[in-house]
Amino acid sequence: MQVCLVTGGNSGVGLMTAIGLAKLGNHVFIACRSANKAAKAIEYIRQTTGNQNVKFLPLDLASLDSVRRCVKLFNDYNLPLHILINNAGIFNNRGQTKEGFELIWGTNYLGHFLLTYLLLEKLQSSAPSRIIILASDLALSPNGIDWDLLVKRTPLNFLKLYAVSKFSLLLLTRELLQRLSNSQVTVNAIHPGFVQSNITIWHRLSKYLGLGISVEAGAYSTLVAATSPVYQNISGKFLDSHAQEILLPEIAQNQELSKQLWERSLLWAGCNQQSNNKKINYDGTDEIWGPNSLALSSNEIAEITQHIFDEILLKLPI
Repeated sequence: MQVCLVTGGNSGVGLMTAIGLAKLGNHVFIACRSANKAAKAIEYIRQTTGNQNVKFLPLDLASLDSVRRCVKLFNDYNLPLHILINNAGIFNNRGQTKEGFELIWGTNYLGHFLLTYLLLEKLQSSAPSRIIILASDLALSPNGIDWDLLVKRTPLNFLKLYAVSKFSLLLLTRELLQRLSNSQVTVNAIHPGFVQSNITIWHRLSKYLGLGISVEAGAYSTLVAATSPVYQNISGKFLDSHAQEILLPEIAQNQELSKQLWERSLLWAGCNQQSNNKKINYDGTDEIWGPNSLALSSNEIAEITQHIFDEILLKLPI
């Protein structure tokens, strides 16, 4: 039995993913905002699969404090973590996160960045383990990141921020690939296709218009990457809804940009205080407690000393 955590596992592709994992006898945690929706989803999963090892973790990806609480609650179970699926996402919501980041990017990317970062040690100690990140083919459209937009309210062109959020997830996949290269933790990204889900009104209408694919089909590639023995040692790929590799443009493979995003994310999520604290040795070389080295001759030192004494004598009362 493996332990799995699925964000947004209460509906749509996330729910179908949770069901697929539960059918295999895994211990599944679904992390989402609504406890009521989670309770209904958990009961449905249990009835559908016969697996009772399905639990709820409260998680609001638009709040970094909520992400930290979610990780603490999970760690309190004292369980390993073999499969992390960053599935949840929003499309056309507007506003800012609790910490002041643009809402779509902050939810889709930064919340998942912090969740993944805080669980990396657990994933490594539980290895072999896998990270699956839900992106989109819209992630292929940006030619860079306008950093200023990420700390403002959602602009009128919310689609641009959605694309940037998914592009950022591809860069995160790239950066994690580098950082986990010497471990048994793999990371892959998925484009689930145009799914008949509830993420937008067009996705909801697609079922009645005969467009798109079912939520079951939308979960296919995620489940393949998460559970297939073939993907035990495959990492850094971007797969379409048929588990076929999507070639990435050069910008999505740019190591400098992925590293820059990683460093900014650490700063924005408050994760890099310890790594940036330079140790200070309080000795003669720290320029705080120790004396400075003066390149002066003995005569120059004597003249300066005499000058100081003369100044003191002038100020003494007669």
